[in-house]
Amino acid sequence: MNKILAKNKDGISIAAIDFFSFGHLLGGYIEFIIVDALYIVIFGVIVIEISIFTVFLCGVLWEIIENTYLFKRNIKFGYRRDSFLNSSIDVVMLTIGGLFASFCLELNLETFLITSSVFIIGIILLMSIYANKIIDLFRGLSK
Repeated sequence: MNKILAKNKDGISIAAIDFFSFGHLLGGYIEFIIVDALYIVIFGVIVIEISIFTVFLCGVLWEIIENTYLFKRNIKFGYRRDSFLNSSIDVVMLTIGGLFASFCLELNLETFLITSSVFIIGIILLMSIYANKIIDLFRGLSK
C-alpha cells in the first residue's frame, strides 16, 4: 500500500493524503473566514496570526474528537482510526486552507469572490474526481 497517496478504499485514513484531505483544505479556508470575522467583531481588528493558530488548534481538536469519540460511536468513515501520518497531514491541509484564505482576504472584494468561487468549486471537483476515478469509492453504491 502507498503510504503517501490513498489509491483504494483501504488506503483511506491510513495514507498521508486521501480524498478527505481536500475536504480539510476547503474546511480550513471556510473556517479561517469565519474565525477571522469573529475576531474582527471581538477585537475590532484583523488578527491573522491568531486566526491561523485557531484554525490549527481546531484541526488538532477535530482529529482528536474524530479518532476517539466518533470512532467509539461508529460514525467514523471505514470504522477505523486515522493513522498518525493521516491525522497530521489533515491538520496541515486545514492550516494551508486557512493560510490561503488569509491571502485571499487581502484581495479586493470582486477578486476575493471570484477566487473563492474557483477555489471552492475546484476543491469539490477534485474530491469528486479523486473519490470516483482514483479509488472507486462510490462504485458499489450505484449498482
